[in-house]
Amino acid sequence: MFESRNVVHKIGKAEYKAQEPELRGALIDAQFDLLEAREIPVIVLLSGMDVLGRSAAALQLLSWMDPRHARAFAEIRPGEDERQRPRMWRFWRALPPRGSIGVFLNSWYEGPAVDYIDGRIKHAQFRAHIDEIARFERMLAKDGALFL
Repeated sequence: MFESRNVVHKIGKAEYKAQEPELRGALIDAQFDLLEAREIPVIVLLSGMDVLGRSAAALQLLSWMDPRHARAFAEIRPGEDERQRPRMWRFWRALPPRGSIGVFLNSWYEGPAVDYIDGRIKHAQFRAHIDEIARFERMLAKDGALFL
């Protein structure tokens, strides 16, 4: 389902400082091109332990963009009303519209992964959650969503 590429980019702090204004400009230009075209939504999934800088990365990314067209969504345990609905419903409501960017901390993978690792669900239930997520992502991709 996913095609990924692990590309390592390392630059020194001085080079980063020199390139930062150009990178910020390129990002805001890309954001406004996306907004102007209104063809696709962009969904950024950030996962991992928070001590590894997930929240800091999201804050940095969002600080470089126009906040009117980029939103963050941080999953917390579902509330009572959300538990009475299909699991992906809460994410569906938070998806960005075409031309906008949604940054998801603790993506939809987080809950099932933590529940499985902590032993709250069995392997079969974990697989069912992953299959549900795959269907959700295929549906979004067919509709034109770009995942990062």
